[in-house]
Amino acid sequence: RRVAEDSCLGGQWLGLYQIGREPPGRMRSKRRGRVCSLKKLANARWALVTIDQTARAAESLPRREPVPSAGPAFELLESKLRGPVPRRAGVPRKGLVRRLTSSQEAPIVAVFAGPGYGKTTLITQWADAEQRPFAWVSLDERDNDPVVLLTYIAAALDRVEQIPPGVFESLSSPGAGIETVIVPRLAAALSMMTTPFVLALDDVHVLRDRAPLDAIATLVSHLPAGSQIILA
Repeated sequence: RRVAEDSCLGGQWLGLYQIGREPPGRMRSKRRGRVCSLKKLANARWALVTIDQTARAAESLPRREPVPSAGPAFELLESKLRGPVPRRAGVPRKGLVRRLTSSQEAPIVAVFAGPGYGKTTLITQWADAEQRPFAWVSLDERDNDPVVLLTYIAAALDRVEQIPPGVFESLSSPGAGIETVIVPRLAAALSMMTTPFVLALDDVHVLRDRAPLDAIATLVSHLPAGSQIILA
């Protein structure tokens, strides 16, 4: 008996072949009972060796690392990009909401009031009554880093209309300048958006550094027609 590859029988398993019961030059597969010539068997063995050598050569080649898709350079907090759910027991601000919905010609809207006076509630009621989509960013102390702030703004706008990948690439690049690369790219993407929207920046009072405020000012100057930024 001898062990040989069963490729000539169309299989990929090892079969047992007996020599001596068939005419010279022929063998029978004990497993399937079909005749296979020595020539076919030799060819099949050669083909298997060739395939094995090719596979080994392919495994020795350096593998390319997958190219990551463009996106934020750090994990985003979903709660910062989602506005609060309107409270049923909240006091309706119909008059103020009416004034806000009729202010579409103003590129920027600022809502000033003390803590607990319902600024966020008012914006939520406006978003509920507004036909345009709202992009929402709840600010905190970390947004004094302009890269963090602009990353959240880009992510919020990307949910309204897809932002070019180059914006996220610049935000994730350590060597990209804020004023020379990041802000101009995001401003250009903002100006090309075709869907009118409202970008709400809530708790803007936490921004104390000049850089994030200058970045917001630049974005305001590049707003497309029919869109607004609201500061509360």
